[in-house]
Amino acid sequence: MASLGQMDELTRGKRRVTKGAVLYRSGDAFQSLYAVRSGAFKSVGSSRAGDEKVTGLHLPGEVMGLDAINNRQHGYDAVALEDSEVCIIPYASLTQLAQRMPQLQGQLLRILSGDISRDQGLMLLLGAMDAEQRVAAFLLSLSRRYQKLG
Repeated sequence: MASLGQMDELTRGKRRVTKGAVLYRSGDAFQSLYAVRSGAFKSVGSSRAGDEKVTGLHLPGEVMGLDAINNRQHGYDAVALEDSEVCIIPYASLTQLAQRMPQLQGQLLRILSGDISRDQGLMLLLGAMDAEQRVAAFLLSLSRRYQKLG
């Protein structure tokens, strides 16, 4: 029971982000992960030529900021596609709690693994597809993710 209270306390911080606003920017120091409660976000990076490239789409129930754990800074901008809300999950507190709660640690590893698997699968698919096939793969992926949301 105490662990549920600790989880509630950990995810107590919420932030509303209006459409078009940036939750975090590339180069910002990494301190927290963000669980999307409502709305949607895109991850945006810049190509070498300075062009904006969308690198990800984040829907309710998904966690953003995982890529920043390694370098301790965000590599992309997170931009709200609509009025949205996130739970702010302080990373230091999360790791401390995960050490005491094996179930939480297992869930974190599943989230990280899913993110890695999704990225690797996407890279393999996109490299062998023409533009029409990439759009179809994106729509199928989006459909599967929305299906999980109900």
